[in-house]
Amino acid sequence: MTVTDAPPVPERGGRANARSVADRLRASGIAIPFAALFITLSVTSSSFLTKVNLLNILDQQSATLTIAAAGTLVLVAGGIDLSVGAVYAL
Repeated sequence: MTVTDAPPVPERGGRANARSVADRLRASGIAIPFAALFITLSVTSSSFLTKVNLLNILDQQSATLTIAAAGTLVLVAGGIDLSVGAVYAL
């Protein structure tokens, strides 16, 4: 039988903790500003957080969301299709 040493456990705190917080903020990307804007508009405007307005926003962005999802699927599959923007602009 052989005895193996366990790998050292990194210490918590200090610089490593600050780095992990920065990584979490970077990974959250657009979610934090989106949530901040959504909350701000909900508090300051009485007409923002209504069913009619939210459905109107979704209706206005549905074409853009569809094109973005299709373009993402093409890029993930390995193809490069840059003509989507030009066709969508027509």
